[in-house]
Amino acid sequence: QQKLQLKLTPASLEVKPGKTSPLGVEIDNDASVGVAAVVGITVVDKALYAATYGNDEAAIQDSFLDLYESQFGEYRNAADSGALSIDAHALIGDGGGTGSGGGGDEYKNVRKNFSDNPYWNTTVLTGVDGKAQIPVSYSDGITTWVITVWAVTDDYKVGSKVIEVKTKKDVYVDVDRPARLRVGDTWHPYVRVANDQSTTFTGR
Repeated sequence: QQKLQLKLTPASLEVKPGKTSPLGVEIDNDASVGVAAVVGITVVDKALYAATYGNDEAAIQDSFLDLYESQFGEYRNAADSGALSIDAHALIGDGGGTGSGGGGDEYKNVRKNFSDNPYWNTTVLTGVDGKAQIPVSYSDGITTWVITVWAVTDDYKVGSKVIEVKTKKDVYVDVDRPARLRVGDTWHPYVRVANDQSTTFTGR
């Protein structure tokens, strides 16, 4: 089975938590010529990725190909009828989560969305040149994300690529909390303020 060559170009390898950052995707065949493809993408916290998949990338590929087989005919029919342009370089569907901030100016920097899998999409169609821009959403976690991208053409040529992107803040607060409490328990929270800058600061 011939494999596709994937090139992934993130706008940045470091993103602010809760933000959306574009990911450029280029799909070439074995002759290094751009080809149209259906693209699946998943963003998973690195620790969860290691615990769930380990080195078995075939598990992700199988789940994507199952969706491809059930959905690609619908995409192709829509493209042929003019209802969907395969040249649009556009994201079809609403994709994964978008992250969330606080409500009101006082709490606008409060991190609330700590999803371990903030973005999953199997409905991206590239242009005929094999290119697409995907707006990837990250949750509020400060961590390393594993981005896995799979691509498959209508004649079942496949390929994949994995990259890592970090979410970082200059200054952030972590709270060490128990998984559960019983009625009557007393909890003394442990709060850690982290400074990821090269300069020191004081505050309260």
